Formats: sequence, structure tokens, C-alpha cells
Amino acid sequence: MYAVETHGTASLNASLNAGKLVRLDKVSGIATTLAASQVCENAFNVASRLDVKSMLVSDAEALHACRHFLDDHRVLTEPACGVSLSLLYENKIRFKPADNVLVIVCGGASVTLEGIAG
Repeated sequence: MYAVETHGTASLNASLNAGKLVRLDKVSGIATTLAASQVCENAFNVASRLDVKSMLVSDAEALHACRHFLDDHRVLTEPACGVSLSLLYENKIRFKPADNVLVIVCGGASVTLEGIAG
């Protein structure tokens, strides 16, 4: 299982690397719904227990994935969703043809085409 954040919203990544809950001094970037200065304790505990792999992507990669997914599936997603999609569109993880892959995709109430136009 992979948990993906942008570099500017990486509170889970920082906590997993520290081995304890930590608070970011600042959060920034395009994926505003990921912008928590500290991940919740339960998410940290589950991620630690299940050996969740934390990965980071850039804002540009998240936006590119949103645009690519829109072209491929005619569904507009918010950048917080684009972070997960970017693992596939940017070939950050390689899968075998027989692998079962699930990416949770959401639209987002406040996303606009202009917002992801970049």
C-alpha cells in the first residue's frame, strides 16, 4: 500500500521517517486538501503497523496526472487525488500486467479546469 503526498504536504512522510508524530512548520502547494501540518494519530498508527510506503510527488506531477486522467477518463479530479494517480502516470511504480491495482479516485467539490490548467 502506498500513501502519496506532495512535498509541501508531507506530514505522514515526516512522521513515518521520524518514527513518531511530528508537526510540519508549514504546509504549502496545490493539494490543499492534503495540507495538514500533522497527520492524525490513527493514520500514523495504521501506516506504521501495515508498513505503508510513503511517497512524495511534486505539485507539477500531481497537476499533470489530473490533466492526464481528465483526457483518459473525462473525469476532473482535484490535485489531492492527482498525487496518487501520478505514481502511475509518472511510472514511479512498476506493476506486472497480472497485478491488481486499485487507485482511489475522487472528484472534489472545489476543483475547476482552470485550477489544474497550470
